[in-house]
Amino acid sequence: MESGTNEWAFTMIAFLLGIVPFVGGVLLYTKKFVGLLVLDRFMPGKPSLAQTFIGAWLLMMAPSGFVLQTRIDALIVPYGIVLFGCLAIGLLGCYWMPKFLQPRWMKEGDKLEARGEDRFCEGLLRLEREKEAMTNTAGFSYDRLPGIQFPRPDGWEIAESSGNTIAVAHPPVPSGIFRPNMVLRWAPANRISLARYATAALASTMQTAQQVRIIAHEVWTLNAAPDGPVTGRRQRFVHQIEQHPVCVDRWLWIAGNRVYEATASYTVDQLVGMKLLFEQMIMDLRIDPGDETGNGAAEDQETSLMDTIAPTEPRLDKGATRLAGEDREDLDRLAASQPYQEPALLLPIPALELMDSMTKRNRLGMFQRKGSEFAALRDAGFLAADGSLTPAGTAFVAPLRSPDAAFSVTAGDAHGGAVLQVWTGGGIGRVTAEPSRFSTPSVQVPGPDDLSVQVLQANAVPKAIADWLGFSPAWSIAHEPVVLTKDQYEARMKSAQVSAPEGLGEAARRMWEQPWTDWEIVDERDGGWFGFVNAGSAGQYRLGPAAGTGSVMLEPVSTAVVWDTLVRFIHAAVEGTPLWIPELTGFDQRPEDGTAPEGKVWADYA
Repeated sequence: MESGTNEWAFTMIAFLLGIVPFVGGVLLYTKKFVGLLVLDRFMPGKPSLAQTFIGAWLLMMAPSGFVLQTRIDALIVPYGIVLFGCLAIGLLGCYWMPKFLQPRWMKEGDKLEARGEDRFCEGLLRLEREKEAMTNTAGFSYDRLPGIQFPRPDGWEIAESSGNTIAVAHPPVPSGIFRPNMVLRWAPANRISLARYATAALASTMQTAQQVRIIAHEVWTLNAAPDGPVTGRRQRFVHQIEQHPVCVDRWLWIAGNRVYEATASYTVDQLVGMKLLFEQMIMDLRIDPGDETGNGAAEDQETSLMDTIAPTEPRLDKGATRLAGEDREDLDRLAASQPYQEPALLLPIPALELMDSMTKRNRLGMFQRKGSEFAALRDAGFLAADGSLTPAGTAFVAPLRSPDAAFSVTAGDAHGGAVLQVWTGGGIGRVTAEPSRFSTPSVQVPGPDDLSVQVLQANAVPKAIADWLGFSPAWSIAHEPVVLTKDQYEARMKSAQVSAPEGLGEAARRMWEQPWTDWEIVDERDGGWFGFVNAGSAGQYRLGPAAGTGSVMLEPVSTAVVWDTLVRFIHAAVEGTPLWIPELTGFDQRPEDGTAPEGKVWADYA
């Protein structure tokens, strides 16, 4: 009798001890509760996952006495194998957990960490969420040069420190991964204006960078100078360095008799982990120019270079200057200098549909190799003469064979509309598109069923979309959102001659008078979307429903914020993570429970 009581007591204790870690582990595997990740900080493996198997072992130990009493070998042997297998995996997993036993989202998280989104960055983002990141300097050390205190994140290395340059770089990364870095340079200002320096920087970038797209040129206030905040400029662009689509954030400002340039570089897929970190570094940078007498030779060299690149002061945008109350450079010429270049490869829709049929096979049948669609795919290099997939063809169908996400982008103006579609998977992005509303006339005229085709690295997709949408710098002047009825909005989209509603302020009227192109991006998986209106020189406007009114609301946002929104939206969809956009009102609060913020999918407005 006592023996039976002890067995039941053991069963209950083992069950209670096992149920908690097992359920917690299951919730972790399904990403319902990720708090257990804190365990991974204390051991080299994945104890957060290992405790799932420890819990399973305890649960299976609970009925062990009853199983043994059956004396049925067909039950006892597999029971023992599973029992000790769970124990072995649980103990081993604390030191090393096989990849095939890890959930996909955790493996992707390890990849993100390898790309630079390390624990330091996660901590910084948490500080941002708590509204403390702008004043908290924990996790930084400071490299001191004459007149400069340069913040360096813990673990980062000094890549260069000489003369008028200091550069710091992320800890070493695996081969093939871009290493994020920041470089600070300074030179004599020579009484040349900030606007002229900024214009020269843009001109130089346009001349030297490969496949460049200038995204933003905006005012940025820096706390670097000892006499108080200094108004500078921040420029953002994306260009190609070897196989990497690299984002560059460049700050320019003048303090004392020096002009300073800070340049942060990271790839598009590193933006989520790096952008806020670099902004924090700029906020913590300290400059003390002191009493400089200048260097005659250096000043002459700088002046000569400026005279070559930007020989005169830039033309001002009179409307933006008047509304801002201070000088604003004219950016229209910059927008005109980077029109969209249509891809060379065009394929008819029937050929693309035939190619889509290759997701489940590697070769076309005999009768499918007789039409014009096959000839088009063969000429494009996607199919061999025998109808089998070439390496290029295999890459083309990869996003459909192992899909991560799919997006549709639509853009329209008074003269028509166009659609771009994206599929990503297996590290590859596939883009098909109708002619852009921002392209220059092309020698190659597409047929009525032709679409342009691009096969890219997955992290190059945001830039491909930005190119197609004609992203370009513009002065976004803050003003109250403009609320229009649906009829008013549709009428304005059809014709720029429609009279503006009464009561619009000067900034809103400036927007009304510009050419409009509305566009939206939709996540095909869950219907999440963002919409904007490109209002030319007046910049981008966030498009959405006015709450409870059935009307349309247009809210001014900078092109930099639109770029961040695009990248973070795509990143969240591809990685399967909650959408968090700290730069955009309404999406800037990161929920503690890990769920997506309210409003990710806006309700359709009637």
